[in-house]
Amino acid sequence: MGFDLAAFRRCAAEPTRNNEGWYCCGCGEDMTEAADEIARLTAIVDKPQWQRNPPDKSGWWWFWYGDADCAPAPVSIMYSGSDGRYFASSGQLGWTRRQYVDDMPGYWMPLPEPPIQTADAASR
Repeated sequence: MGFDLAAFRRCAAEPTRNNEGWYCCGCGEDMTEAADEIARLTAIVDKPQWQRNPPDKSGWWWFWYGDADCAPAPVSIMYSGSDGRYFASSGQLGWTRRQYVDDMPGYWMPLPEPPIQTADAASR
């Protein structure tokens, strides 16, 4: 059958979930396929993308030179208050001195932190 955007837009009421799937609050039309497709498309749009702009906050970032023969590497980025610039500290990827991110040609992507497990959840 497939996703029918026209059917999804036909009624201005919001879809609501029941035991069998999604339906329109206004007209009762089955909206399960449309809701599933919108969830899939949202996941694609919300997926992080490589960016050319260097990091503008401290933390862990993926760094990739853009070479198909080289894998991306996680890099810890810090801010220098005295220089007013972000940098990757020495010792990473074999660097013997810090690397200012605005001098590093390549691509960047934030590396999300894993969720923190509480003591209650760990004991289960």
